[in-house]
Amino acid sequence: MILLTEETIKQLPEGTPIMVTWSGGNGPHPYKLGFIHGQMPHAVMAITGNNYNIGFLDVIGKHPLTQVWVDEKYYTE
Repeated sequence: MILLTEETIKQLPEGTPIMVTWSGGNGPHPYKLGFIHGQMPHAVMAITGNNYNIGFLDVIGKHPLTQVWVDEKYYTE
């Protein structure tokens, strides 16, 4: 798994599977990457076929900030 920064998360395509540990220490949880208005990254959870915005990924960094990881197979530099 690769720990992402705010810059690198914006390089991934929408729908990429990600793992998120929220700033309060909750997680890691699996989500998919989404973008609101094509720019604001957020974590998306699909429940019974509907997508729900779980939280914005706007404060990314080392603990205690929100941390986002992606599997190596989805990341290209």
